[in-house]
Amino acid sequence: MKIKNKALLVIFEFGIPPYRTFLLEYFFKSFDRVKFIHNEERFGNFSVAGAAKSPNFRTIKEISFTYVNIFDILKSDVIVTTFNIRKIHTWIFCFFFPNKKWIFWGKGLGQSNNFVVRFLRKTLLKISKGFVVYTKEGKDKLITMGYPLSKVSIAYNTLKIANCELTNDEAKYFLYVGRLQKRKELEKVLYELQFIDTKFLIVGNGDLKDELLDLVDKYQIYAKVDFLPGVFEEDKLKKLFSNAIAYISPGAVGLGVVHSFAYGVPVMTSILNKNHGPEFSYLNDNNSFLYEDDLLSQMKLALSDEKTRQSKKKEAFRFYNENLSYQNVINAFEYQFNKLLNETNHTRS
Repeated sequence: MKIKNKALLVIFEFGIPPYRTFLLEYFFKSFDRVKFIHNEERFGNFSVAGAAKSPNFRTIKEISFTYVNIFDILKSDVIVTTFNIRKIHTWIFCFFFPNKKWIFWGKGLGQSNNFVVRFLRKTLLKISKGFVVYTKEGKDKLITMGYPLSKVSIAYNTLKIANCELTNDEAKYFLYVGRLQKRKELEKVLYELQFIDTKFLIVGNGDLKDELLDLVDKYQIYAKVDFLPGVFEEDKLKKLFSNAIAYISPGAVGLGVVHSFAYGVPVMTSILNKNHGPEFSYLNDNNSFLYEDDLLSQMKLALSDEKTRQSKKKEAFRFYNENLSYQNVINAFEYQFNKLLNETNHTRS
């Protein structure tokens, strides 16, 4: 779909995530003029054509404001913003330009009962022309707030993985791939390795590595743990996942779920963790090994019950195929753009 003679402005809460490249390319193909406003936070200096870095001003409690040129808003026909209540620049301009075609994109509008937040939520819902939300749960919450069903589309937070496949090579190890961060709680896996005969492969970079190495030494589990630096090439990632018993992150899970499911590998994590990303909603007892506080029992189950593991593998890949294809994300935005285009044509007629 080509939207002729129209300009699109995309306002990011942080920097531009590299894994969004496929979507940004779609935006470029769909509009005659496209501009991306970002502050380079979190994702470093990754950039694409049309990107414009703006200064970011921090206050307290993660509240910040990135400069947005008002003329960019005035010259835009459609504005997509990655809505975050703590990032003021992603919503404040809606109040000054309520007649612009605003499309929100993110988890939702939150559930806080604070009076100010409730006022903002109610007003912004009225102003926005559409909402691209990450999950079905996010969509349902918007509907309960009174947001019209016709204005919501779901774009599961995902990646473009060209070599996705239900792998079925020999299961050799539990696997973690990603940044070595405290919130992942990998130390819990190292502790349990004292009581089970299996391997754990940790792939990633981060300041936590020295701490994890100290634990390997403390528990005397040298033969059970291997470390590899971060891997980003799809063929290498596929090879790593193809031999995985399960992708394991006792703490917060995020986009690692998508990579895991893309190769038919179940995820193992605790349902009690409060730091999970929206990708946690993709997990259930059919496609993952979920637990409250007994990690060891799930590790033993994954090792001893091959029938259960194979069933979860198939369900993991099925979920990816049906929900996490990058094309689904494009379809969610195409729905919003088509809707706005039809509204415009109807108004002119």
